[in-house]
Amino acid sequence: MTSPLQPATGSKGIAQMGYDAGAQQYHVQFRPGGSVYVYDDVDKETADAIAAADSKGGAIQSRLVSAGLKFTKIDPPDAEESQG
Repeated sequence: MTSPLQPATGSKGIAQMGYDAGAQQYHVQFRPGGSVYVYDDVDKETADAIAAADSKGGAIQSRLVSAGLKFTKIDPPDAEESQG
């Protein structure tokens, strides 16, 4: 599976984000090299609203986090693991 993550231009708090329409999942990485949060049951309308928002972080907070959507946290591999 290809990651839907793309650089979040113009956002101070989000490094990358993206929507997987097939799985209806929204992926968010809040800081470079940090964990990725994968939110489930995100419809296209919500994903489009986040993409169009002036404040991506605010939109993610209100439409995903505060909405209480179920998520999975994916920790990045340790630096030592990726070197070896």
